[in-house]
Amino acid sequence: MPLIARIVYLTAAAAGGSTTSQFPEFFQQYLQRLGGHLDQAALQADRIKEAAIAEKLPLKEYLDSFLTSQIPAHRRQGEILLQELADVDRLRISLESLTQSPVWQRPFIMASQAEADILEAAATAYKPAVPITPEGLAYAAAGAFLAIFLLKSLKSIPSLFRRKAPQ
Repeated sequence: MPLIARIVYLTAAAAGGSTTSQFPEFFQQYLQRLGGHLDQAALQADRIKEAAIAEKLPLKEYLDSFLTSQIPAHRRQGEILLQELADVDRLRISLESLTQSPVWQRPFIMASQAEADILEAAATAYKPAVPITPEGLAYAAAGAFLAIFLLKSLKSIPSLFRRKAPQ
């Protein structure tokens, strides 16, 4: 293989590896934000339950008192309270599925279940890190091989359009 080709492949491997090696760090930062949102949602849910107890009502009756109110603002508040209670379950399920998934499935699960606002905030604040964990190195290796594969695939595309000389 000529020297130029080796340099191109080495550069592609380094770029691919360094790019994909960032996923574990980004994933960790996303998990931290998701966990923080879950903690806040759980705090809100506890406050709602404490308010129901203070009114000496079961939670369902407390919520129904808002939802069936003749006052539109109270009905809207009831909808907000229901949404806050649902947030706890949704965020907990998301966090559990991400933390309990195998390393190789995490990008796919994250892509399918990511909370858009949390993902955007994590991306905005994200700072690249040097991957020194086995997971980071595995992603770096996968990215390097993927980059080389893509480069080789792109190299073979022109040959598909060449005419073969008649024999």
